[in-house]
Amino acid sequence: MTALLEGKLYVIATSAANPAGELRGQITPANVKVTFAALAGSQEVPPVTIAASGMAAATVDALANTVTVHVNATGVNDATAAEMDTAAAGATGPKLVALTKDNVNAGHWSTELAGVSAADVGNYTANKWYVNVVTPADPNGALRGQIDATAAPPPAAATLTQLKTTAFAVCASCHTGGGAALPSSMDLHPAQIYASIVGVASVEQPALKRVAPGDAANSYVVQKLEGAATITGARMPFGGPYLDQATIDQVKAWINAGAQNN
Repeated sequence: MTALLEGKLYVIATSAANPAGELRGQITPANVKVTFAALAGSQEVPPVTIAASGMAAATVDALANTVTVHVNATGVNDATAAEMDTAAAGATGPKLVALTKDNVNAGHWSTELAGVSAADVGNYTANKWYVNVVTPADPNGALRGQIDATAAPPPAAATLTQLKTTAFAVCASCHTGGGAALPSSMDLHPAQIYASIVGVASVEQPALKRVAPGDAANSYVVQKLEGAATITGARMPFGGPYLDQATIDQVKAWINAGAQNN
């Protein structure tokens, strides 16, 4: 019963492809809210260019005035600190809660049931909390994720295996690999998709990665799928039919969850 009241119970569904869990849902009483935030260097003030990414989950109990935070990040195993701070997006502020680094998983930082004030909870509901991960190279912050208490829960992140049969199903018909120029210079056959897009600079706009883990908004693949006004060339898939927004949102969720090769 204590675990239920603290928002620590969840339901999980597993499959042969994802034995550790494919679908999960947190069970929370009315006074407990779980909020997720993608971490990216682009959210730092000023922005930081880094290939690392991460995801933070904050569980806030508005009656007990406690917060539990778990951060899972990749590419920042040398991080020297991680914490929850207080400030609105685009600003920096003081430390609210320090997180502790996992002794086994260097990318995992957490705190359990840390006490905060009623005013702090008010800052949470006003979207003035953010997670900050610090490294030796970026002592003011390498990864940041703003906690948006008003946002709806993000869609469950699809796996890359699932996306190969939906969003990326037709890509290999043009992106065959082996060519001297686009589209054939990019290999989007199922076995090559990850290596061809994740962390790889776009040919059309080299300042952007095709997929920037943890940062769907600045991933060129997303911009091409949505037909953003800033893209070079045509919207993808070339000539249509274009993907529906729900499928594009699955791609974005996969990227924001770290763009894992799963």
